[in-house]
Amino acid sequence: MSTELGGVAVRAAVRVAGTDVAVGRDELAGLARRAAHGLRRRFAPGERVALCVDGTPETIAGLLGCWLAGLDVLLAEPGSSYLADARPDVRAVLGPGDIAFAEERPLPPVDPPRVLQFTSGSTGEPKLAVQPLEHILRGGELYRDLHGLTAGSVIVAPLPLAHSFGLGAGLAAALAGGATLVTMPRLNLRSLAALLAGDPAPVLLGTPLLYSLLAQARPAPLPRPATLLTSGGPMPADVVAATTAWNGRPPWQCYGSTETGLICAQHERDLPWHPDGVGSPVPGARIAVADDGLLHVTTDTMFDGYLGEPPRTAPAFATGDAGRLEDGELRLLGRKSTFINVGGRKVNPARLERVVREAVPVRDVVAYGVAVRTGDEEVHLAVVGAEPDRVMEACRRRLSPHELPRAVHVLPELPRGPLGKVDRGRLPRPSREESTT
Repeated sequence: MSTELGGVAVRAAVRVAGTDVAVGRDELAGLARRAAHGLRRRFAPGERVALCVDGTPETIAGLLGCWLAGLDVLLAEPGSSYLADARPDVRAVLGPGDIAFAEERPLPPVDPPRVLQFTSGSTGEPKLAVQPLEHILRGGELYRDLHGLTAGSVIVAPLPLAHSFGLGAGLAAALAGGATLVTMPRLNLRSLAALLAGDPAPVLLGTPLLYSLLAQARPAPLPRPATLLTSGGPMPADVVAATTAWNGRPPWQCYGSTETGLICAQHERDLPWHPDGVGSPVPGARIAVADDGLLHVTTDTMFDGYLGEPPRTAPAFATGDAGRLEDGELRLLGRKSTFINVGGRKVNPARLERVVREAVPVRDVVAYGVAVRTGDEEVHLAVVGAEPDRVMEACRRRLSPHELPRAVHVLPELPRGPLGKVDRGRLPRPSREESTT
């Protein structure tokens, strides 16, 4: 029985690393159809649900079933604090165990659904970007074509499928290439090293922090190079060197956003990539550099707009990054945004500050990032007129683990410049050993 999403056949397989849990291509397609029928008993096409995707075949089949049933889906990680914080207008929040699998039968045609994903909120509070499903699937085709994915390929994704990198380079790419997607709900470096040493060599999706951890673990040199893709921020030179030493070739950068999809990518070619570059524009991506040096981008996978706001009308999206095109490559020169990069996951400082203000009588607060040795950052808070213990208690109630402050610094007043803006260069930046909560 055929199962298609916007003309793309559901023919991926899924395995959960370190377990015996695995479903083949036909089984996953069947589960998706059964999930669609179960969902149609509860929801009408065009309605919106939130789905917490934990990387198990059940929730992946549930996501595919939502799409087959014509439901708009808001993607989130299990336990995400964003769901409670945003209070999105959804009919239901579904998680593991909430998907009912009904009897298989032919599915009636539905209008193409949409996918909603939380943005990093790099210029303010996080928003929900609305993407047509066909653009998500097109993103998977781009990854497939760039890296030659086939039914014999294995994509290892030890990162959330609810995020744009995991969804596009992981699930959508596996669907487009008929590949096997290996999820890892709990990171295990030993299992990951064993997967990388397998035959055929897989495609690994990782953040700079993941590659830093692998470099520190010093795995044995791989028998053949794996394809290592990275997104979420620049990778320190020493981590690149260590990764190249055991893999035989360096990791490749992927540059994009939730709003635009993939913009640039490094991939296999005869000429080496510039160490400061993020690759060449992918098919359909067009980059313009404004007079102020900031990048304005259009792609074939652009979002429709933000939930609750007027539809997007501007043809280009301002990324907030500064860069230049040189010899066909994009080189990033800096970031306008102020989000905090924790293990490749973006923590929004404006949201953290609001959480503290809502929960604690505080005269002033600012959230900011402090660099650590891996090239990663940790979250710090500077507060005026509040006790650190009360601030941390409020944060633990409202935030996810990766959002929690490493330290709360009590100051008599926040350092400010002549125009009243917080002078972030004068905020406390203790060494890692000095940081306490």
